[in-house]
Amino acid sequence: MFGVVVNYFFKEGYPLSVEQSAKFTLSLLKNCQEVTTIILVDGSAQPDENFQKFCESLGIKYAHNGRSMSFAEAYNYGVSLLDEEWVVTMAS
Repeated sequence: MFGVVVNYFFKEGYPLSVEQSAKFTLSLLKNCQEVTTIILVDGSAQPDENFQKFCESLGIKYAHNGRSMSFAEAYNYGVSLLDEEWVVTMAS
């Protein structure tokens, strides 16, 4: 089965569609039987409590490393939290 890391990054002034597209992606992935673990890595400077609550409501792990991360750093961080042999990465 697959582990999926969804990379999310938000800055002040970004359109609401950035957050909404990430939430939509997570909702779709949650219903995919082949996906065993989903981790949303928030590479933003500050953790997003509302997004964390959304993830928890779906049973998805929300991960924030305590600082701003580049896409590559966030992917590597998320992949390090997975146990699956097969990994998929996605960006918001």
